[in-house]
Amino acid sequence: MKKDLHFIGFLVNVDDSILKLRIGDGFSIEKKQQQEIMPLLKKLDFHYGTESGFEIINFNQDGCPSGCYCINKYLPEFVEGTPQGGIVIPVAKLKEIYRSLRDKLRLLRLFKEGNILMRYSLYYYLKESIPQTAQIVREYPLTDRTLFQLSDNEYDQAEAFINETKIPFQHSFLQLAFDSFELSYETYNRGLAFLSLMISMEALFGGGSEVRYRVSRNAAVLLGKNEDESQKIFEDVKQLYKKRSRIAHGGQDEKREILEDVIR
Repeated sequence: MKKDLHFIGFLVNVDDSILKLRIGDGFSIEKKQQQEIMPLLKKLDFHYGTESGFEIINFNQDGCPSGCYCINKYLPEFVEGTPQGGIVIPVAKLKEIYRSLRDKLRLLRLFKEGNILMRYSLYYYLKESIPQTAQIVREYPLTDRTLFQLSDNEYDQAEAFINETKIPFQHSFLQLAFDSFELSYETYNRGLAFLSLMISMEALFGGGSEVRYRVSRNAAVLLGKNEDESQKIFEDVKQLYKKRSRIAHGGQDEKREILEDVIR
């Protein structure tokens, strides 16, 4: 007997603007109240401890819970049931669905600043109306809480970007740049995050001798909208590369300054 399967992923570092995004592939994004998903939050608490729920629940200015941002997908008659009331878990298919969604979120983070992250996700089925987990995934570490927001004129661009861009990238230098970019979100050490981003820039804009000049010039040519802006970017990147060398060789900078440079 076939059974229905449900997917739910819990997003962090987003606001209500994410609710207008059409992410595709049968997924929908909703904001659910805490009481709606309490049985699922208890499953997370059981596996990862009581702090897991606090990571994904949002609070308003009064300190009251305001709900969770959730990605949902309904998979009707997706799994085989067992005589004992359980299911046969198709691991490969579940991983494929999860990886496809996760790649879209990775691309959104590349599309615009903000650490959009599916902190936890669950596949579950219902047994006498009670959710039973088939698979639980946690993404970690959560090192950066920069908010991801979309403005009204960005939805079409974002949707086209995540649907038309495929990862891994075909060219090795692009994939290295992307991998280094992602590593910057996965360390608590801001100096290492900064170095990862500079490695990403080197992969994109470097090559050959005089790397500092090449990176600065090529970034300025790509990003500058006019001669004055290109000149400013050229000087900025030269200073960032100078700081990169200092940090890589054991030099110290103020943590606040490094954070500002990571954001830049």
